Amino acid sequence: MIRRLFHRLRPLLPYLNILLAGGAYVANQYFIQGFCQPVRWAAWVLALSTAAFLGWPWLLRAPRAVRATALLLQGLAFTVCLYCAWFIGLEWTYYLLSLFMGWLLFPLLLWVPVFFGVQLWQRMRTAALPYARLWFALGALAPLPAQLGAEWQYRQFRAAIRQVRINPDYDFPGYTAAMRRVLPRSYVTERVLGLRFRYHTYPNFLEDGWRPPLHDPLLTVLMRGEVYWSDPLHKLGNERRALLYRLVFPERPVKADCACAHVGDAQSYLYWHPEWNPPGMPRSWAGLDSLHAL
Repeated sequence: MIRRLFHRLRPLLPYLNILLAGGAYVANQYFIQGFCQPVRWAAWVLALSTAAFLGWPWLLRAPRAVRATALLLQGLAFTVCLYCAWFIGLEWTYYLLSLFMGWLLFPLLLWVPVFFGVQLWQRMRTAALPYARLWFALGALAPLPAQLGAEWQYRQFRAAIRQVRINPDYDFPGYTAAMRRVLPRSYVTERVLGLRFRYHTYPNFLEDGWRPPLHDPLLTVLMRGEVYWSDPLHKLGNERRALLYRLVFPERPVKADCACAHVGDAQSYLYWHPEWNPPGMPRSWAGLDSLHAL
């Protein structure tokens, strides 16, 4: 009986997926924001891989090159689903509560990455396309070189800060001067220095409205989903960390316009100093690093 019901409902699955994807986006954007605005590269990855996943049922008779590209992007979507499921699971109680409150339907949206991931795996196994599993695997492993590059840059970052023996509690000007001399001007340096006031790495729903508004998956994996122990500069605090960021990267805005919970007033941080941004920098600069830029 269950199998018969499943076969009857199967033609509706593509439309259910579209509904769930839209529901998850609206819930995250307007109600309970677990994922803040993705940085630009992550926004493109999310948009393209999700489009390939949702559009696959209508591409089954497309030219082979189109299907191969779509399957590669769906491999990437599988990695995105794994990441999202892992990120939500950093607070495992959210999954547990969603099951207890599933009768409200809304909490079950937390399971959308798992539901999509299972479908993606099944598509890889059943796709009528030569080398389907290879295309899928290439897409799934595509973020790996970037993550390995970030790990290498992070090693350089850690080696640089170990050279600074000045205690910032007693000589913060000397500490910042030394850090400016030794820190490499790299992607990871900017991300790690911007942790807590620009980039968030933990699914804490309770701080909506002031928490860091930008989400970089490379940084989150780099920090292993930790809030404190993986952060080598957590003892600095937000205020001094932001000042250090401003000194090392003076051309970049310290404050990104916070879109959390759609406060949208650019004054949403717990600590926010307008003078920290470069002159003439628009307050909505974070839009360049978000889905709104697409």
